[in-house]
Amino acid sequence: MSYALLDAARVAKASGVSLGVLKTSAETSETHVRKVVMIERIEHWLTPPPIPVSV
Repeated sequence: MSYALLDAARVAKASGVSLGVLKTSAETSETHVRKVVMIERIEHWLTPPPIPVSV
């Protein structure tokens, strides 16, 4: 496994944890919302696409 894949997996795991923490917060400021959106985008970019299943 390449170092890039290992790093991507670590960042994906960290972004998931960060997103969970941010979503439990009751804060609604614009800065907070921007942080949540940024981390959601990072998590989305690092999540591999689903493998299509042929029928």
